Amino acid sequence: MRRLFRYFLILMFFGSTAQAATYEIVIRNRSPQVLTSAVCATHRKAASIFELGESASEGLRLLAEDGVTSTLKSELRATTGIRTVSE
Repeated sequence: MRRLFRYFLILMFFGSTAQAATYEIVIRNRSPQVLTSAVCATHRKAASIFELGESASEGLRLLAEDGVTSTLKSELRATTGIRTVSE
């Protein structure tokens, strides 16, 4: 079964005036391979969710091995610089 994911993100930019922007993200699986649900996040430039050469976090490991997204989403929400995480 091919899955189509749509995410709508509302981003707030703070400066001298606040502005909101809405983006639509569409992920289409064009292969016969079944995919897990997508995890999308917006972040500041300096946000870091992994370190090159280090082991993956438990959330990233669970996503890669078992398709479990909840742990990674929790880790992202707890990371400094992450603004929004898909539901």
